[in-house]
Parts: sequence; C-alpha cells; structure tokens
Amino acid sequence: MNTIAPIMVLVRFNPAHLEEIVDSKIEEIIEIPWKLGGEARLENGEFIAEFNPDRPDLYSFWGLSRAIRLYMNKESYRETKVLNSSYYLENKNPKNRPYIVSAVVKNSEAGKNLQYLIDFQEKLHSTLGRNRRIAAIGIHDLNMVKFPLTYTEVPRNYEFTPLGETQAISLKEFMQTNDKAKEYGNLVGENITAILDIEGNIISLPPILNSNITALKDGVKDFFIDVTGTDLSTVQKVLNLLIGSLSYPTGEVYEVNVSGIKYPILTKESWKIDEKKVKEISGMEIPYEEIERSLLKMGYEVKNKIAYAPEYRIDIFGEIDFIEDVLKGYGYENLKESKEDFTTIGKGHELRDIQYKLRELMVGYGYVETSNFALINGSYNRIFGFSNEYIKILNPVTLEQDVIRPRISISLIQSLLNNTRNPYPQRIFEIGTVLRNGIQYESLGIASCHRQASFSEIKGIFIGLLEDLGLEYEMDKFEHELFIDGRAAKILIKGKQVGFFGEVHPKILKQIGLKMPLAIGEIDITGGII
Repeated sequence: MNTIAPIMVLVRFNPAHLEEIVDSKIEEIIEIPWKLGGEARLENGEFIAEFNPDRPDLYSFWGLSRAIRLYMNKESYRETKVLNSSYYLENKNPKNRPYIVSAVVKNSEAGKNLQYLIDFQEKLHSTLGRNRRIAAIGIHDLNMVKFPLTYTEVPRNYEFTPLGETQAISLKEFMQTNDKAKEYGNLVGENITAILDIEGNIISLPPILNSNITALKDGVKDFFIDVTGTDLSTVQKVLNLLIGSLSYPTGEVYEVNVSGIKYPILTKESWKIDEKKVKEISGMEIPYEEIERSLLKMGYEVKNKIAYAPEYRIDIFGEIDFIEDVLKGYGYENLKESKEDFTTIGKGHELRDIQYKLRELMVGYGYVETSNFALINGSYNRIFGFSNEYIKILNPVTLEQDVIRPRISISLIQSLLNNTRNPYPQRIFEIGTVLRNGIQYESLGIASCHRQASFSEIKGIFIGLLEDLGLEYEMDKFEHELFIDGRAAKILIKGKQVGFFGEVHPKILKQIGLKMPLAIGEIDITGGII
C-alpha cells in the first residue's frame, strides 16, 4: 500500500553566497543543517537543504545563514529593535480579508539577491499562508510608497498597473486576463481588496499581485512589507518571519501604525532552565554551563538562568521545544549510553501483546497492514459523519492534515483512495491511535474493498477475531450515515459499545470517487478489548 511521505521544504542557494555570508567553507557549512534537524547536500553546483515545516525561519537564505553562524559560534543573539516612525496605514477591514499588519525594513541586504527573497515569500505563501488563503505577502520598494496608506475594497472599474506592466488597466480586465488573477481570484469578492496610497493609486491587490508602482529592483535596500489574511495570529507570525530575514544582518526595523496598533509586535517565549527536566528527557546529566552554551548556539538569549527564544522562532511553544533545542545545540551524537543501577525482570506490555496478537490474526485472515498519520483532512469527518468527534489543529502545516483522526476507518478509506490503480480485492487493516472527544484510544480498523465486499464478509471477520481472542461480546443494529440502512452493526463488550462495522453507502462511495463496494469497521483496543 502507498503511504504518505513526510512533507519537507526544500531550499536552494549558491554555495559561494553562503560561504561569503557565513565566512566558512561550504564543506563546513553543509554539516550544520543536519544538526539543526534538516538535511543538506551539494547537487549540480547548488547547495540544497531540506527542513521539516516546524522551522520556517530556515526557509530563507538569511535565516539559514544566521542559524549556521550561530551554531558555529561566529555570532550570538541580536535583539530586533523596532524604531519609531510616522508611517500610517488605515485598515477599513475588507470583508474577505479583514486583517493587515505591516512593517518597514531599511538598509537591508536582501536586495542583493532578490530571487532568494521571492523564493522565501512563496514558501511562506504555500505553507503558513495555505496558498495565500490565510496569509498573503506584499513586499515593496519603500521609496516608491506614498504614505499614508489605506487597506480597503475597490470596485472592478478601478484601474491598476500590474507588476511587470507599464499600462494601467481596469480591474475587470485584469481579473479576466492575468494569470495570477485567475489563480487567486477565488479568494476575493466582487469588490477587490486593495492597498491605496495617498493619491488613491493601487500599490497592491492582496492576495493576488502588487502594482508595478512599487516594484522591487536589484539593489533595493528599503522595504515596505504588508501581510494580509483571514487569521490575525498567522499574519503576525508571517510578518515576524519576514522581518527576521530582511533585517539580517544589517537591516533596521521601523514600526507602521495600522489604525492605532503599531506593528510589528515582537514577542519572545521564555523558559526557566531546568537541568532535572533536561536529564529526564535526554537520559543524560548535562551541566548547566553546557545547557546554556547549547541554547546560545541555537540563537537564544540567556539571562539569570532564563532562556528567551528569538522573535522569529514562531515554532517555540513550551518546555519540550526548548529542551529539543538544548539537545540539538549539545549534539545528539554527544549523548552517551549509560547503564541504570537497577535490575528488573521484563515482561510484555499488555497493549503491545494484544497488538501483536491482532496483527497475527489479521495477517492469517489474508489482510495487509497499512500505516498512516494520525493527522487527516478534516473534510473527511464531515463526509463520513464523524464531524462532532474530532479535534482541529490550531495551526496545521497543511490542510491535508488539519485534524486528529477520531476514527481509524477514515485513514483506511484514504489508503484505498490512494491505491485505486492497484489490483482488487484490497483487504487492509491498521492498528493506531485515534483521539475522540478529547480521549486517546488505540484502535483496530479493518476494510475490505472489492466487487463482492459486503456486510456479511466484514461481520464474519469481526466474529472470528473476537472469538479467536476469547472475548464475550454482543452485536446489535447500528445506524450511521456512513453505512447502508440495515447493513451495519455495533459491537458491545460488557454492555459498552466498543466498535462498529458495516457496508458503506453507495452515495458516499460516489462522493469520494471509490468505484468498488466497501465493507469497513473498527474496534477500540484500549477501552474495548482491554
């Protein structure tokens, strides 16, 4: 069965540019991303690195360069100071995208490599910005921006000079002919969100395109940044990431007054260094001096045994994140094995023993085991009738994984959808974690998909399974929108419902694009079998 690969973000830079800013040979530089939790290699004359989505500050040339220099002890934490200014932007709260935050960065070095800046912008659009739906970025030549600005909606007869063009056209024509307008036009309403300068000229149409009036040119040093969107927390995080990159190593950050609120709002997570907790997590006693040194290598500020995360580290939420960075700074390769000073007689864990038994039985029944992420696309909960049980991720990396699965059956159906080109019959099972109404369970899911798949088949499997385990059980009628009426049953152990199974309704199969009949079911292992 096909499985979902981890989502990594890939960046490409000129090795000579990295050598210049880091002040080291590329052979030394290439080792550091591995220590930061990523990967790096040289390929066709390019430096290529890949990172997990939890470190968006490393997507940029300047962010990665800073992290490498910090790890190599070539510099230490620098506080980002926000200077006063008279820049003003009035937010009229457009209906479709009500939030806007802004900042100014002067004397930046980003203009030397504008392609790196554009690449970083697009990576933020596709990840945190959810393809510009939640957050979209505009970066302008500050010297061409005429303040004060207004963020509002404008009618389609308004004129606009698109980026890369010299002639103004009506927004109606722009929306019909421009490639970016066709791609992102669904994110705006009949009236279009726009940023106007003091003369009423459009300098940006978020989330679609900037105007040519404020276009960036090679060598530009002063930038005006706007981030618009539908979620205030996300647009603020994106702004802080951009500031962290554009201001490194020489830039100066200036505030922008947005309808009485001055942005950027820079905050730092803090942690009182706890040596005992570090030992508990790592299994090794690391001296305080080494803990502090490790945090400094990861870019932290340390004062009076309190660690402060840099403003651009939007991935730091709690103690475990600080400890993870302690171990990265210390070097996982430096953690030593140690023998505990006690002995014990081992025995099998009850849950693991039953999982092993279940796998043995299911393979004996002719089923193939699959393994999926516990995170799923939340739209499936609605389609399959589980919309009142799931927990939504507050800030998911991708909309394909935005909720924790409440039922393992959903993952099995996704596996079947990923394998429609493979031969039938497809009989699969999965043992894994679900989170339902705030309670975590280990569950077994079973699915049979082929032309003769039926209620009788799946019922036989569950009866055989329960009897092979020697369990006393009952089965009763079960009604649920996932199944055909009268073709589903619930499983009860000691009078408590612990599972269900049935024949999936044809209307749902049609809706999701599965062309074969499907019989599916699941049973809780914890809180059910044991």
